Amino acid sequence: MSDIRVNNIIIICGNRGTGKTDFLKAFIQNAKKNFDKIIITDVFKNPAWRNMKTWDNPNGIKETIQDIKPDKVKYLKRGIKHVWDSDADKLMDCIDKDVMDTLVVMEDGSKYFDTSMTKTQTKITLDTKQKNIDLVIAFHGVTFVPLKLIRIADFIYLKKSGDSPKVIADRLPTAPNALKIAQEIERSKDPYITKIIELN
Repeated sequence: MSDIRVNNIIIICGNRGTGKTDFLKAFIQNAKKNFDKIIITDVFKNPAWRNMKTWDNPNGIKETIQDIKPDKVKYLKRGIKHVWDSDADKLMDCIDKDVMDTLVVMEDGSKYFDTSMTKTQTKITLDTKQKNIDLVIAFHGVTFVPLKLIRIADFIYLKKSGDSPKVIADRLPTAPNALKIAQEIERSKDPYITKIIELN
């Protein structure tokens, strides 16, 4: 594992079909050199996370991902695991109590986060530096992301989300370029367009 870690909190926003899962897999492939442990949390046993295959990396099918339940996370020493349970609160408790020195990717953040954040969710996000965690959370749109999480997060990767550029700019007040980037995404014919916005 690299000695230089910044413990980022990253939000990814995009509608269904905009390539969020492939983007997350590419993100993980790129981040593997910095992390001994990577977990993808999900509320169901999503077949997309059986392996690292993406449309531009068909050989990723050879890199399988083991499914494990939350009570096994504390024993994880290295590798990529898909941690799933139908109870989102159990997954959040697992991250809070059993995860350190890890890249955590939360598939479909709307199933974990409501419009406000619980004490456990706030603790997880604020303790990323102390626990040496990088946190990546995917949402279907910017309006699904709690405002408190936007204030805490470092970056947002924005895809086509169905949110209007004005709504996106209003929800990202610390990003002066948000309106321009959101307009560019809205005008683009590329269904997989992705732009990064620095938040803090």
